[in-house]
Amino acid sequence: MTSPARRFRSLLSAVARPFLNLEPCATLVDWIAYERKRVRRRKTAARLEETGKLGDTILSGAFQGMRYPESGSSCGIEKILGAYEAELREVVEEIAGRPYSEIIDVGCAEGYYAVGMAMRQPEALVYAFDTNPRLLAACRRLASANQVEARLRFGSLCTPETLAGIEIRRKGFLLCDCEGYELQLLDPNAVPLLKELDILVETHDFVDPSITGTLRDRFRPTHEIRTIHSHGPRPADYPQLGGLSSPEIESLLWEDRPAPMDWLVLTSLSG
Repeated sequence: MTSPARRFRSLLSAVARPFLNLEPCATLVDWIAYERKRVRRRKTAARLEETGKLGDTILSGAFQGMRYPESGSSCGIEKILGAYEAELREVVEEIAGRPYSEIIDVGCAEGYYAVGMAMRQPEALVYAFDTNPRLLAACRRLASANQVEARLRFGSLCTPETLAGIEIRRKGFLLCDCEGYELQLLDPNAVPLLKELDILVETHDFVDPSITGTLRDRFRPTHEIRTIHSHGPRPADYPQLGGLSSPEIESLLWEDRPAPMDWLVLTSLSG
């Protein structure tokens, strides 16, 4: 028979156990902080819109002047400011200055890059792929708002076979942001066309830690390879943020990524 003292200790342990397990408490604290940041972001953006500092036109960067009515989309405020993926600012400007005949955007979302590149490259035909129908519809709207829809071709899933079937008239560029699918898609043995394309790919090593290393090995024989590490934008580069508090600025430049990101810039050696 269990002694009264042992029964009391068991009861005390059962009552105290939920309070000793801090993981649910930490999760709740994280959720509250996340929601506070979202609310702060929304209120700060509304205040900037009221004062005319934010509108529906991109204010800086490679796509400055692009109409962007999709400000409610993912990272829409950063895109309006020109602060989205600020690490890529120089390389995107470099790419936008090259005369590509075809531009392929796999994982185009609402079209920030697809439409922006179409505007910067008025002779290029742009292929925009996304598996989310809602985002693809937003990309169509963005193309129409900027009067480049005639040069965009839309598709859902871009398989290796889809990619291999795209005709490149002179020189092509591929932008790839597809949440880990890049490991399957970017295989030069399956798609020889890749050896001739210039490529900018966001590598999602938090999905599969082998992605970056595998892609570097695949493209080392045919491409010059550069790596860009994420570090976030510098608030001083965006005068519209003047007068805001540090938490307000942080909330506006918050891309809500699951992990630090890297990009590979692959420049074909074929010229």
